[in-house]
Amino acid sequence: GGYSKISKPDVNGAIYRKITKDQVHVEKGSRVKLQDHGPTIIFVYGGPGSKKGRLVSELVEVFDFTFINVEKIMLQKVAEAAAHEPSHTNEQGDRKESVQELKKMLEEDPSTISLSWILREITAAVDA
Repeated sequence: GGYSKISKPDVNGAIYRKITKDQVHVEKGSRVKLQDHGPTIIFVYGGPGSKKGRLVSELVEVFDFTFINVEKIMLQKVAEAAAHEPSHTNEQGDRKESVQELKKMLEEDPSTISLSWILREITAAVDA
């Protein structure tokens, strides 16, 4: 299963203990409706350093979830679009692959990635 910090730190600042499914208690909000069919999809959002990666790792390990990295899917899409646009290559003909260059490309053409496209990609990954 996953790991969770406990209060007494080791020499590196933290000790971790094993978490099992029977130790996890989850509450759902009053406006959340569970459906009996189809996969359960959990979206994890947060800023840099908010421990999204740790949370997702624990969910994958403890509950055997499938992890779909939407950021990676988006970056691949933008990189593919950049490869087909001459204006998005450098003097040597190499693709622009830095995050800043991809960000600039999205600012120039926000339609490169839409919410409906992202949801289709998530659906395709879930169905795979």
